[in-house]
Amino acid sequence: MASTRIQPQLLRGIYRRLERLFAGLPWVFPRKAPQSFPAGHLSSSEAKKRILRSQLDGLAYTDRLEFADIFDPFQLPESIKILNLRISRCPRFISLPNEIWAQQVSISDCDGFRAIPEDAVISSLTVEGCKEFRRLPETTSMSSITIRRCTNFTELPGKLHCHLLSMPESQLRTLPEYIKVENELDLRGSRFLISLPDFNTRTLTLANCTSFRTLPSSLECDVLNLAGCTAFQWPDFSFIEVRHLILSDCLQLNTIPEWLVIHDAIDVANTSLSSLPQTLRKCRILWRGVEIDEIIAFRPDAIKSTDILHERNVERRRVMLERFGWERFFSEVRHERRDSDSDPGGVV
Repeated sequence: MASTRIQPQLLRGIYRRLERLFAGLPWVFPRKAPQSFPAGHLSSSEAKKRILRSQLDGLAYTDRLEFADIFDPFQLPESIKILNLRISRCPRFISLPNEIWAQQVSISDCDGFRAIPEDAVISSLTVEGCKEFRRLPETTSMSSITIRRCTNFTELPGKLHCHLLSMPESQLRTLPEYIKVENELDLRGSRFLISLPDFNTRTLTLANCTSFRTLPSSLECDVLNLAGCTAFQWPDFSFIEVRHLILSDCLQLNTIPEWLVIHDAIDVANTSLSSLPQTLRKCRILWRGVEIDEIIAFRPDAIKSTDILHERNVERRRVMLERFGWERFFSEVRHERRDSDSDPGGVV
């Protein structure tokens, strides 16, 4: 029985037609490896430009793109769709393309990167160490925004809506009036931050914001972290309702206002507080996350050395020793010297 053979020319023709039909879909027709050039014809920088251009030419969709240590200027195609984009240490990369659609974008240590286009659609954005990065689109709606070490980024857009905003050690002085952060706002270490507008979120972290002065007139959140806010003072009156309040290392605080509503716990480590108001008597008292009672928190003189010795919880016993004082503890308990060393240390 004679076998039927398909001519190679016919197969190549079919392949070319299918390739044109499904152009831009890398899972159907993976793009060819970047072309290499003879060393004697082009410089290394010129070769990189040609290879990069061949990679990006006509690219419309891809799962992942990653660029690192490219010192020549380059631009992504407009309207490109990317699941994961990472660009690092590319000092002459200036801007994302118009109408870009991406799930995750990470840009780090790109000194020339300046802004996100107004029509960009991005779910999760991370920008780190970009000295010239100054602004987000005026109307920004994303799931997650993280901005670190961007020294010229001093102001958020007027209409910002996201689930998570993380800007530790930022240059912000305040937030826009209509900001909306649903889950978590982290501004720890923002030493220029002075005040906040009225808004609600689940977790608000202002730890070590040393210039932060007072809370807004209305605030509702699950966790409010004011640890190390040394300039903070309570307002005369405010509608503040939280589940967990952290005031550790706020030495300037010696009272808590009656109008403050706390549903669960308050951390009072290293403050000047001497008691809680009657409205907060049912709250759990914490010392750097360890649950303690009022005697340990506010009346350390009433602690007895025997109480420390009989305490079974190691973390709680550590807090009791911190409040009681080591010298006082050794002077009160009966201890036995088992051994001693006359070597002053490091002397042979």
